[in-house]
Amino acid sequence: MVKNAFVVLLLIYVKIGSAQELAPTLTEALLKVKVTDLNDIPSQGEIITFINKQNQRTYEGITDTDGMFQILIPKGCTYIVQYRNFGYDHQYAEHEIPSYEGKLVSKINIKYRLPSKTVLEGVSFESDNITLSSQSFGTLNKLVELLKVKQHMSIRLAAHNDGKGGVKASQLLTEKQAVSVKNYLVSEGIAADRLAVIGYGGKFPMASNQTPQGRAKNRRIEVEIIKK
Repeated sequence: MVKNAFVVLLLIYVKIGSAQELAPTLTEALLKVKVTDLNDIPSQGEIITFINKQNQRTYEGITDTDGMFQILIPKGCTYIVQYRNFGYDHQYAEHEIPSYEGKLVSKINIKYRLPSKTVLEGVSFESDNITLSSQSFGTLNKLVELLKVKQHMSIRLAAHNDGKGGVKASQLLTEKQAVSVKNYLVSEGIAADRLAVIGYGGKFPMASNQTPQGRAKNRRIEVEIIKK
């Protein structure tokens, strides 16, 4: 889960009254989505997904320079609403489109703040501690997708571990791990100058190193926004 994320979801239903780029039908509502930060500044490049709870079909849009997009979405269904946060989709609300008999326009204003720093859950390494494991790619591919739509964003990749092997050795290892993550993102089309890297070794543990669970939690990759 994303810590310190604040979300406000405002739902307004209105009858169709003027021409739209898309037009609602008897079975689909026109869903008009606007995303802003907490200061009401439009947020470009936000990936918002609506998942139909009945059949798991997804409907996705990406906000434009005005923080907006429009999609057609079936009426009479409840949807799980998600937004893309670095390496994964974060669920924060459910939204019901009523079974309105006429043509329906639904306006949704979403406000939220992404944390400036978060852990990339699921990113790990093979036995050599440098090669990315195959289970890492799902998270990293979603990060790639986000960086491709947020073309002005720059991030810092920070690697941490449990400090095993000594201060110098553990810091060197985390530096190599951060570079491994960067190299993968670059191979997927992200410009290298948008990706800073740093290795902290075991300087900043999140949990006690006295237990296997604590050590596993301390071995992590964090992503921090440098430029939005």
